[in-house]
Amino acid sequence: MEQRLLGARFRYLNEQLYTCTSREAARLFQNGPGWNGRAGGAEGLPQPPRHPRGGPWQVPLEDESVDVAVFCLALMGTNLQEILEEANRVLKLGGTLMVAEVASRFEDTRAFINAMAQLGFKSVSK
Repeated sequence: MEQRLLGARFRYLNEQLYTCTSREAARLFQNGPGWNGRAGGAEGLPQPPRHPRGGPWQVPLEDESVDVAVFCLALMGTNLQEILEEANRVLKLGGTLMVAEVASRFEDTRAFINAMAQLGFKSVSK
């Protein structure tokens, strides 16, 4: 029964993360009892990342410092534009952004690809 409850909690957390912004997700991890594996004893749930810069979608990397950025089942949240802009910021000129997501993650896949194109990314394969 305990395992089933943990699974339900994880599914609930997942749904919350997909339907809120990164800022709201960070608040859930900070304020929600049992969300971070420590406050409520929910071992096995992911730990929230620490972000020393301005927002929870920002990574502690210098501008144009990486050759490849990868999002693998990680594009959670409703602020995808900000997340893509952050990837664009840390990528070197001519760098590669790889996205591995299930198509159902996006309400409109074409809109997502267009948002990437507006940042200068081109879709090589889908």
